[in-house]
Amino acid sequence: MKKNTDSILLYSKRGCPYCNALKDLLKEEKIPYIEIDVQKEDASGAVHREGRIPVPQVEYNGTIIFDYTTEEALVETVKRLLKTSRLD
Repeated sequence: MKKNTDSILLYSKRGCPYCNALKDLLKEEKIPYIEIDVQKEDASGAVHREGRIPVPQVEYNGTIIFDYTTEEALVETVKRLLKTSRLD
């Protein structure tokens, strides 16, 4: 899959309740994303820790976010990134 740097990439894995909650919130906010299942697809762009990929994590224009307190906080950060990049 060719990754578009203007797209939000969501690194997730099947069965992850946090990933599912984040996907639901992104859909609610009408924020489009491309999902990358780290168990099935090339996730070389994702942050790796201790040999694993913490999910969910979001990448947009080279910025990767994976440390956050709630899925809602991550969505708010994504919204700020989108707003900032659209103003540039």
